[in-house]
Amino acid sequence: DEAMGWTGNDARNPTLAKVFLEWIGLAMKHGDFDKNYMFNKYLSWAMERLSETKFEKLATDCLVNTCYQYGPKLVMTKMEQLLFEPEDPKQDPFKNEKSWGPVMKFLSVALKEFGIDNFYGLRLINIVQQKMQKVKDKKAKDGCYALLTELYQQLGTDWADIILSGVPGGSVKALKKEWPQSVPKPGTYKQLRCTKKEDPPAAAGQEMEVIEVEEEVWEEVIKVAAAQPAAAAEAAPEQKVEAAPVVEETKEPEAPPEPEPEPEPEPTPPPPPGPLESTKEHHNARLKKAGKLDKMYAQDKPLDKGLSKEYDLQIKPKKKDKKYPGVFNGSPGEDYKCGDMEKYQDIFADNKIGLKKWKPIIDSLKAWIEAFAGTKFFDDVYYCMDLVAYFANAIYIENPQPNVGKVLMDLWLQIAEAHAASFKPMHESHGKMILPILVMKGFEAKQTKEKAFEVCEALELVYPPAICYKVYLTTMDKTKSKGLELACMQ
Repeated sequence: DEAMGWTGNDARNPTLAKVFLEWIGLAMKHGDFDKNYMFNKYLSWAMERLSETKFEKLATDCLVNTCYQYGPKLVMTKMEQLLFEPEDPKQDPFKNEKSWGPVMKFLSVALKEFGIDNFYGLRLINIVQQKMQKVKDKKAKDGCYALLTELYQQLGTDWADIILSGVPGGSVKALKKEWPQSVPKPGTYKQLRCTKKEDPPAAAGQEMEVIEVEEEVWEEVIKVAAAQPAAAAEAAPEQKVEAAPVVEETKEPEAPPEPEPEPEPEPTPPPPPGPLESTKEHHNARLKKAGKLDKMYAQDKPLDKGLSKEYDLQIKPKKKDKKYPGVFNGSPGEDYKCGDMEKYQDIFADNKIGLKKWKPIIDSLKAWIEAFAGTKFFDDVYYCMDLVAYFANAIYIENPQPNVGKVLMDLWLQIAEAHAASFKPMHESHGKMILPILVMKGFEAKQTKEKAFEVCEALELVYPPAICYKVYLTTMDKTKSKGLELACMQ
């Protein structure tokens, strides 16, 4: 490695660095590689060159071409490993902000070139959030800002809270102030490059029209004169008369009949209404009482009393009014098998009645969530999701038995998969009523451990990885159980 110039004194040799970056860049751009056994070495070396002004452009081009050759997901994954899991922590080349800051800037460039669909979006958010926790160097901070801004540009306003969830408060204010000017149309982007495995897009505009041209043919007709007597041979020769040109008559093609306009498709009707109902305004009003959830990353006791009182009154109000309008639908769809809604409400509000009574309620909620998953009407379920999360949380904290846990985990898995199918990130407060208790109770019991792992994997696709990571760490710090601590590490 040292002889090749990847490490040691020659690693920054201007001549070698320039030659290697140009050659590798050209090889990645024009070559065809199934495997490259120098990939790990040259990737780390090229990332280090990003911090040197004289090599920054060459290193950027080299790494962009590497993304083209191998795919941005593979390159991003390896970069993530180099940043967070170095082979030798004592000799980590990216432990300083001046070393990893340019890598954040490069990731923003690669994201702009290849588009978010070619990256693991949530992992990319996690990378920049982890690096921003204690950043002080201005260039490193600017690199993080560039990546966060490009993520916001491509993912849009619905992802703003997730993108900023693990970012320090001062940076959040700065970005929220900057984005309206620098990102006029969030949620829109144009992929500038294809990867090697992607087909290039078709040329823009209409196909060239093929025009048939009928060519007119002119033929010369020469008439041969009859034989004349010898005496008349001296007579002046007859002038040849050219025949008139023969023009072929052409018929103009008949115009094709105009196609009949296709009838407009009928709008897709929504699925039948579910057992719960809530507006966006009522949902947001309920979550104003959930402020303490922001700082909760582990749960081994019931939720805050003020929060529990608010939700209990929403579920079973003493008197219905504007503040407590009720959350149950009197006539849900028959497919959900809700039964008598008055009994349904009583069971929903009772966290001690027993699994036999809860099971039909949970099955109806799963059927309702599944019916709306992936449709444009998913918000009808989304604005009730805090009620479902509170219901399951209250049951599990009072009844942590494995058989109860398995039933609730099936519900949570359905919720996570529905969010993924609907391309809807999970609200932070919703997740706080699911993930901490799932980790604390589900990881601890042998009967539910594997199921809890499955649910966590599904949640990590729709919930900020930085929050998931902090839940695991906080639970490890609070528990005295070695088994639970090991499960969190896994």
